[in-house]
Amino acid sequence: MLADTQSGLVVLLGDPGAGKSTLARYLALALTSGVLPGPSSLLDGMLPVVVELRRYADADWRDRSFEDFLAHIYAQEGHAPNPALLRQRLASGRALIIFDGLDELFDPKVRDDVTRRITGFAGRYPGVRIMVTSRIIGYARHQLDAAGFRHYMIQSLDGKQIKDFASRWYDTVCPGDRAEAERLRARLADAIEGSRPVRELAGNPLLLTILAIIARRQRLPRDRAGVYQHAVNVLIAHWDEDAKHLDLTAEIRLIADLDDRDRREMLERLARHMQNGEGGIAGNHVLGEDVEQVFTEYLVETLQLPIAPAKKVARAMVKQFRERNFILSRYGSQVYGFVHRAFLEYLAASDIVRRYERRELSDEDLLDGIFTRRAPDPTWHEVLLLIVGQVGERLSGRAINNILDLERGESSSFLAPPAVLGLRALAEVRRIGLLEEQSVRVAKALTRFWEDHHTLPPSVDSEISASLQSLGPQWAGRGYVLRWLHATGGGIRSSAVAYGLISDCEALQVVATHAVDPAARANAMLELSTRWRHDDDVFPFIRDRATSDSHQMVRSDALDELADHWGEDSGVLALVLDRAVNDPHEYVRRWALATLHEHWPNDLAVQNLILDRCIYDEHEEVRQQAIGRVTAVRGVDAKLRELFLDRIAQDPNPQVRSDALDELAEHWGEDSDVLALVRDRAVSDPHEYVRGWALATLADQWGDDADVRAFVLERATSDPHRSVMAVGLESAARCWGKEYDIQSVLMDCINSDPREDMRGAALSVLVERWGDSDDVRDLVLDRARQDDGPGVRGAVVEMLGFHQWREYPPARDLALDRAVMDPDAGVRIAAFESLARFWGTTVERNFIQGRVENDQNEDVRTAGIDIIASFWPVASADYVAARELRERACGELSEGFMESLIQTFSSSSQPLEKETAARILGALWCKHESALAVLREGVKSDPESGTSAKLADILAMAEAYAPVHDRLH
Repeated sequence: MLADTQSGLVVLLGDPGAGKSTLARYLALALTSGVLPGPSSLLDGMLPVVVELRRYADADWRDRSFEDFLAHIYAQEGHAPNPALLRQRLASGRALIIFDGLDELFDPKVRDDVTRRITGFAGRYPGVRIMVTSRIIGYARHQLDAAGFRHYMIQSLDGKQIKDFASRWYDTVCPGDRAEAERLRARLADAIEGSRPVRELAGNPLLLTILAIIARRQRLPRDRAGVYQHAVNVLIAHWDEDAKHLDLTAEIRLIADLDDRDRREMLERLARHMQNGEGGIAGNHVLGEDVEQVFTEYLVETLQLPIAPAKKVARAMVKQFRERNFILSRYGSQVYGFVHRAFLEYLAASDIVRRYERRELSDEDLLDGIFTRRAPDPTWHEVLLLIVGQVGERLSGRAINNILDLERGESSSFLAPPAVLGLRALAEVRRIGLLEEQSVRVAKALTRFWEDHHTLPPSVDSEISASLQSLGPQWAGRGYVLRWLHATGGGIRSSAVAYGLISDCEALQVVATHAVDPAARANAMLELSTRWRHDDDVFPFIRDRATSDSHQMVRSDALDELADHWGEDSGVLALVLDRAVNDPHEYVRRWALATLHEHWPNDLAVQNLILDRCIYDEHEEVRQQAIGRVTAVRGVDAKLRELFLDRIAQDPNPQVRSDALDELAEHWGEDSDVLALVRDRAVSDPHEYVRGWALATLADQWGDDADVRAFVLERATSDPHRSVMAVGLESAARCWGKEYDIQSVLMDCINSDPREDMRGAALSVLVERWGDSDDVRDLVLDRARQDDGPGVRGAVVEMLGFHQWREYPPARDLALDRAVMDPDAGVRIAAFESLARFWGTTVERNFIQGRVENDQNEDVRTAGIDIIASFWPVASADYVAARELRERACGELSEGFMESLIQTFSSSSQPLEKETAARILGALWCKHESALAVLREGVKSDPESGTSAKLADILAMAEAYAPVHDRLH
């Protein structure tokens, strides 16, 4: 990623223990020793510099530059480059700077300040490669995103990597004893394969190391809480072995006598203190003096030590936990945290469970004070799950009910969905059969969640998938989810993981071939390539789908899956190359180009094909895709320059011409001929999109040139098209707003320019750049009443939802006034839409309904009806009937319901209800001849209609599903 010429600015995200800092140091070591492998060899010769941000953030340095800090490290420690060498390498761009540990800056203000300094550093040295590392939780990407940093995430170790690690680990710790190394490797492998919680932990390099240590001593438990318990025991057990050999002073000799329970409870109390602190459970950090205070209080309370010796013992214990037991880590001069966040979460959960078992917490304290209160906070989820795994089925069931109850309240959110947390909690319960009621509740909540959120963050998607796999084939909610999947068509993208409940490869292939909804076919294919990719039949099956499926989305997804999982097969590259040229749909060709760039950027055939597609593909979106990627795969050369010049002059599509113009300016901006060409296009191109794009490019690439500034301002005020005016003025405001006092220029234009288009363009830019100003707001609202041009008044009305204006009562009053009093019908319609879009309560609906009844203009009345229907939709009787059929199908598979569906299909005049009945019959009753017979009759009844074609697809699905019916449900 750093070797890629297009991604010299990188943010590397990962969980604690994923290896972010290890990778940073590996890169530095490899660059200094010259052993970078493969594509990374492009970094050869770069000077590596690792900046530990937790040290830079000390008060002595946080207000000074990184260069000053590194000079100090060089002078005092010798662990940084010579300042003269560093300056030379920064200026030439031959340096790799790694800012390690942004997440270890716990003060949000300090973290924001340091982030701004990093973006400033990147701006000062635009040729330098920069990598920033941070954990995922608490990271805010907007600042670095805006500065051009690309974001990557360290993935969990896969099965092969885990096996490789285990083999190397035990070969190292058992030198000369291959049999013992193999025995221990097999023990670890069995534990990982046999337990989902252990398998999840093993994906983290640090936790895998701890698991390997545990497995050397004993068999691993199958539940997650048990694994954490043993991991903590392993770490603190070193105490007993080491304490016997320590030269302890008499006053702290007591630490050698503390047993496992004492040490564990002290760590639990520390976790409790951290969860109750200012940062809560979200921050794995605590001041050293607070750690000592927690330990001191325990020693005084439990062992009855006097304060003075207790403090000395506590201080010694902090050192022991950090330097010998390695369960605590120091993140700054006086900031500590657990070596992995998982230990904080486990010990916090263990402390809560211990207090509950001692009756210090009641059922209500636990259920309402912990679960209901904390479930909306994602940083608490792991703690809650670990509690569920330890308190027994009775209380776990009640806790899951409390979580699901949040779905109906304001606490429900996309970031902390109760349905997903409830599912994960259910997967922690040992005897899941005792929670049948909760299982069905979770299944219903999960399907509602999928219906509301068709796409999900990868982290949420993986949590759902892992939990469904853990619950197994006997889970009481499985049937409900599968019936819902078939009844709805199975095409919601977020629900693709539900196909993991189908445990038969052949059945999934049937769905991926014959499901009516193309998105359902794509979803089933995704599950096949993820879960069954080692099956001999799956690769040729997906290869066939890439060319044979009737829908472009399925063919595109098939190409992606082939490249992701079988990219080393030369036939896959040949197929994607072919599809990039010969697929009949532009969507697939465009997608194929992206896949080629992502997976085979260095292949000569790929480079030549992308170059060819810039010119010869018949569809403009494919040519745009090619132009946007050709520089990344080929590099900058004279042939590309000629290509971009040709496209600027010859391509019939304005977007393609603009993209080529952009590429030319970015890579050949120092060429005066290129500047002249861009200026010419800003005047002479026949399309306003290109002229506006050229003005923006001039401002961005040559904004320091006074002649360019004057030219952009002149064209912004003289071009005949309003969009060009707006782009030119916006570019001027963005690049030179303060220097040229563009705000005053715009306000004068709004008040006095005779051209309506010019006044409207100036208004749009003024609101976009300075809409928070009271003066601007007052001027804009005034123009909505006073401007002579209806286009200007209408534009103002459309802007009324800008930023905080919707909270400003005169803005809503203005929309109400213009909806009645403006003489222009278009302005009145714009006022209707603003009232609906930006306020949208029943009051606004009733107001618009009143205008529908009273406005004298037919167009206004018609538009009002359409706006009411759009913003306050009422479900049609057909939609309601179809939804009720789907809901009933999820919970009932009786013969009576089948007969009811047949009757509905045969007699309903509502097209959606009729189609839904047919889909449910075809998917859920495909083995019943009476269901198939009625579908066949429906196809025959009107063979020329579109409805008949849809029914033919449903019938084909039903006939294909019938032989594998039992394996689909």
